[in-house]
Amino acid sequence: MPVANTIVDLKSLRGFLVKHETTTKEVVHAAAEDVAAREPDISQVQLVASWNASMGKLDDLDDDNNQFSLEDPLISRLQTHFAEEVAADPAAAATVNQLPGNVLEVKFDNLDPSWAVSGIGIGLRKLFRVNRTKWVPPSKVPETIPDNYRIAMFGDWGSGLYGAPKISNSIVGDGKGFQMVLHLGDTYYSGGKAEIAERLIGSTWPLMPAHTCVSRSLNGNHEMYSGGGPYFDALKNFFHQSASCFAVQNSKWLLIALDSAYVDGTVEEEKTHQLSWLNGILAQAGGRKVILFSHHQPFSQLDRTKNSKKLLDPLKPILSTGRIHAWFFGHEHRCAIYDPHPDWGVKGRCIGHGGFPAFRDSFQVPTPNGVDFHWQRLSKIDNQRIPSALVLDGTNEFMPGEEKRYSPHGYVTLEFAGDDCVENYLLPDTRKILSQKL
Repeated sequence: MPVANTIVDLKSLRGFLVKHETTTKEVVHAAAEDVAAREPDISQVQLVASWNASMGKLDDLDDDNNQFSLEDPLISRLQTHFAEEVAADPAAAATVNQLPGNVLEVKFDNLDPSWAVSGIGIGLRKLFRVNRTKWVPPSKVPETIPDNYRIAMFGDWGSGLYGAPKISNSIVGDGKGFQMVLHLGDTYYSGGKAEIAERLIGSTWPLMPAHTCVSRSLNGNHEMYSGGGPYFDALKNFFHQSASCFAVQNSKWLLIALDSAYVDGTVEEEKTHQLSWLNGILAQAGGRKVILFSHHQPFSQLDRTKNSKKLLDPLKPILSTGRIHAWFFGHEHRCAIYDPHPDWGVKGRCIGHGGFPAFRDSFQVPTPNGVDFHWQRLSKIDNQRIPSALVLDGTNEFMPGEEKRYSPHGYVTLEFAGDDCVENYLLPDTRKILSQKL
């Protein structure tokens, strides 16, 4: 049974933990004691506290909304563990629920309680602590690309499910061809070895002829939940990508991809030296227009609780020069097109709608009946310096039976021709819903 189409339902997991709360606590304490005995720099109390904090996030889930994933390393690693364990068990057919689209949902109600609780203990011993993989420094010299260049791009695509395979097929079937296919990061649940192999670089990836097109992928927080080892291995062996951040340029444009996840949500200097690298790349740029790419967002209209200060503060001296023309990012599972920033002029573009099943936002103006999508206009937020934006709303045909609860999936293409760049926003079936000069 493949991991790629096996999902671990958070609501079902939470229900199981509540039902077997006493036994689970005993297992958690035993696993924490075992890990602390082998890891002298951390205490059992700290590990149990991290478990309790993760359980608090599960408790806060809306009972009406069955989320695919949480921004929580421990929960994500547990989901990976159970997906792998069930997928590897030949007798696991009784533990899954067959959903439309050949999706298999782990059903904890059908799991033998002793096996599941024991599995939590085994998983915690492996997953309470993970070692962050070694940083790979990027090239100090941008790679040269042609002046006429096409990029297909998507973010938060590594579910391997829902609209992701359709997006892949559409990119491969594009009649004009691309010179780069770029993922902006996040492979669910925790970027484990099997998940990277099956959900990111497996048969779903839009593989193009290697002599005409390169494949690239940025680092996301979910890749780093496993320590990042499988992702960095894929960079070397599949993407043939020198590092998790890189730069390419032609005579008119400089494209800089940042790693905002190796240290979660920032491009700090101490561990990655990215600021020095970035300034060095910009010093060579001449009069080229500059576009940034990252996993995390610098600002948000709809998720202002997520702190972007860690990402923005180190980059403000660069942004304040007005040199950054646009910034593409994911992390939020939406598609949002921002007006130029009031202070820096940068055009923000959130394209995290590649494959994560995200619940629709509530807007004052509903999407008209009988249409697949609608662009919602949101006013600027002056006191937080967040520009106005268009946000994509509509139904998701890849969530059978619940289409109206989930927002649309899609992808973006960039078409460079000399001084100009045209950005195209497409639904997974190639329907173009917006095209404009960037």
